[in-house]
Amino acid sequence: MKTLNPYLSLTGRCREAMSLYQKTLGGELSFMTVGESPIAGQMPPEAANTIMHSSLTMESGTIMATDMTGQDCGAGSEIPFRSSIALDCSSEEEARRVFAAFEDGGSVQCPVGPAFWGGLFGAVTDKYGVNWMLTFNDQPAA
Repeated sequence: MKTLNPYLSLTGRCREAMSLYQKTLGGELSFMTVGESPIAGQMPPEAANTIMHSSLTMESGTIMATDMTGQDCGAGSEIPFRSSIALDCSSEEEARRVFAAFEDGGSVQCPVGPAFWGGLFGAVTDKYGVNWMLTFNDQPAA
């Protein structure tokens, strides 16, 4: 396993909260709005300025966050989004193994599959109610 990162749902206050975290903790902060994302055309126009994804990268790790309160993995359903643990896996096999273990007795939010940013992504809520976002990407960052 490469890294384990908190992923926060900060409904409507993501930019404000993450800016405070950067001011307090330091690090490099980046934001992607819904309007800047590949799913912009699938979202209502009023969602364009909401934060789809943000990350605060520090020497000690990364905090990620969103304004999103639901996610749609193409199944046509809105899935409640709470804070999650984002797990950056070392291999596709590891991502699929961990996903399968958490799926047992839990519920799939988004099956493991190709992600628009490259690599794989899957989201699952384990039987204890903890949300996991699993990624694997063996491509170098652009």
